[in-house]
Amino acid sequence: MEKRLNEMAMIMTAKYRGAQCEWFAHQPLALEAGLAPEVAESIGAGRRPKAMKEDEASSTTS
Repeated sequence: MEKRLNEMAMIMTAKYRGAQCEWFAHQPLALEAGLAPEVAESIGAGRRPKAMKEDEASSTTS
């Protein structure tokens, strides 16, 4: 799995579980791996990001 998607999954899980330590550890890594800041910000706010790449959007379904 591409690192950007892996880190996106990590911060989504961290937010869902309320795992602040994981969030603060992986959010910068997600940005470094190429996740758009707006996407990370939306995830952090508990919202589904509006402007995602196609592969990011498919990882948020199901």
